[in-house]
This record gives sequence, C-alpha cells and structure tokens, in this order.
Amino acid sequence: MEKRNLYIALGVGAFAIILVGAIAFFMLRGSTTTTQQTTKPTTLQQGAVPTLTPQDLGLTISPSRGGKALTVSVSKLSDVSLIDYELDYNAQSNGNTVPRGVIGKIEVKSGQATAQQEIVLGTCSDVCHYDTGVSDIQLTLKVTKVDGTVYSLTTTASL
Repeated sequence: MEKRNLYIALGVGAFAIILVGAIAFFMLRGSTTTTQQTTKPTTLQQGAVPTLTPQDLGLTISPSRGGKALTVSVSKLSDVSLIDYELDYNAQSNGNTVPRGVIGKIEVKSGQATAQQEIVLGTCSDVCHYDTGVSDIQLTLKVTKVDGTVYSLTTTASL
C-alpha cells in the first residue's frame, strides 16, 4: 500500500511540474511575441527616394545581338558616380511564362561622356543560352550622384 501511495504522489508531482512548466512556457512565449510586435516598425522612417526620368540621364535602351540582348546607354553623366541596375522580364520556357532578371552596374568614370552596358537576355558562360519569348521588360536604375544623393528611375522597354 505504501508503494502505491508513493507512486501516486510521484505521478501527481510530475504532473504538477509539467503543468507549471507548460503554463510558464506559454506565458513567456506570449510576452515575447507581444514585445516583438510592439518594437517592430510599421512604417519606414526614411523619406522616399527621389526619381529621375529617362531624359534626365539621356537614357536609351536598344535591342542588340539580334534581339537577344539590350544595350543600355546613358549620355548625361556630368554629376553621376555610380549606376546600379535591375532588369526584370518574362520569358517562355516549355510553354510556361517564367520571370527572369539581371542585376549589375554600369561603370562610370570621371569625365566620361557616355556609359554603355549590354545586358544579355539569358545566361552565358562558355556558350550563351538566350531566353525566348521575352516580354514585359522593366529596367530599374539606382543612380548615385557625386554628392552621394541616390535617385531611382524605372522604365520599360521592348525588343
């Protein structure tokens, strides 16, 4: 009989410990979530990035390599120190429309009048594999001026 009482007491004690541990776990988990939600910013504190037009940069986009690439030219570089780009487009692959993209930068040297960058629509290593059925081409430029000000420009193109 005494062993039975001991087992019951141990069982009740273990259950109480598990119950207290579970309550503590859920209470701590709930307060951590609340803290994270209250400290998480809901809006950007920085101002919007100023934008440029294609004319502001003397930007032209023209097909090259027989429509398998685009050449991006910028002719107004007097106060530009760096141009980063992101080219997004759709291509056809096995009857499906597939989103594609290319990122890179256009080299700008001091005193340079015009900068150009050819962007291949596909992949190249030893051999180029060009995308087919290219559509919905969108070019986004991040333009950094000599004074450090950053501008954005988004435009579309076609082949």
